[in-house]
Amino acid sequence: MAPYYTVPPAGEIRSAQKDPIPMMKIPFCLAAALGGAVLFFNGAAAQAAPAAFAVPVETARVEEREVAERYEITALTRAWRTSAVAAGEEGLVQRVLLEEGNALRAGATLAVLDGRDVEIELTAARAGLGEQRALADQAGEKLARAEKLFSGNSLAEEEYRDHLHRRKILEQQIQRAQAQIALLEERLSKKTVRAPFDGILARKLVEEGQWLQRGGTVGEIADISSLEVIAEVPELLVPRLRRDSPVEVRADALAGACAARLLAVLPRGTPGARTLAVRLRLDNPDSPRGRLLPGMTVRLAFELEPLRKSLLVPKDAVNLQGAARAVMAVVDGKAVRVEVAVQGQHGNMTAIEGALKSGDEVVVRGNEMLQPGMAVRVLGGEGK
Repeated sequence: MAPYYTVPPAGEIRSAQKDPIPMMKIPFCLAAALGGAVLFFNGAAAQAAPAAFAVPVETARVEEREVAERYEITALTRAWRTSAVAAGEEGLVQRVLLEEGNALRAGATLAVLDGRDVEIELTAARAGLGEQRALADQAGEKLARAEKLFSGNSLAEEEYRDHLHRRKILEQQIQRAQAQIALLEERLSKKTVRAPFDGILARKLVEEGQWLQRGGTVGEIADISSLEVIAEVPELLVPRLRRDSPVEVRADALAGACAARLLAVLPRGTPGARTLAVRLRLDNPDSPRGRLLPGMTVRLAFELEPLRKSLLVPKDAVNLQGAARAVMAVVDGKAVRVEVAVQGQHGNMTAIEGALKSGDEVVVRGNEMLQPGMAVRVLGGEGK
């Protein structure tokens, strides 16, 4: 077998040095060819990468609408009405039927006082009424006989008038006895202290065996079917409030939002702070998510007049990045970060200001890890 490589004669060494060894050309040419193939492959992969690695997202279109400017403030809730329930009669407390926090209906018994003294007076008054009625019946019979005799000229007119006056006096005594009985019955009914309206027993102020004076407080009831909210609003904004307009209410204690109604601007305020008080009513029905209670902190969002044009995007389009807020717009298939200023919430939409216009496409799903310049692939949504 011939050797892979042979040393030329001495005279040919110089000429051999001018030309590369033929066998060495093969590996070089092969490497060049392979290198070109690798370069060609990498270039093709670089061109195909944006399509192959595009981030799937959902988008929506920026809308422009007239909306009300919003002003937000925190305030405390109060029961729509409260009552310090007082006893109408004095007496020894025999029973207390409710505890603090119990729900109750109008007319529910709160406490019962000893009413035996009034019951005795009532028994005597009813007996006296029976006696007066018996005398009145007897006087009526005598008057009837006297009328017959008087009509037949068998009875003097003076005697007839005595029977007539006797009958009238007894009728008046019956009326007085009936009034006395009604008064005693009323006193006896006041020995039972009842709730004046539906509500919650906020405080119990008596115990069994305690002597309660007339007018003494048995407990405090709070009606929380509606709540009252008094908020301080800058005086410059008061003319822009819409009377009877809904006010969005949110509380950390409960999920979701509810609506209150602006009732009035109160003629009182804080001069140093240049604010005025406004009064709102918030319906507070019982629901699976619970109820608001007096003393809870709520966030109020007032809608101010006049309306103004604003850009609106779905709330999921706005990302909080540090102290800044931004949306990811889609331009030529790539993500572009646009910083925005939030102007307020309107349902599921957020009013913003920024370098956007109506009809621009913004990402609403898949924007959490999206970086500016990344290629995106729109899966669906309003922007597709």
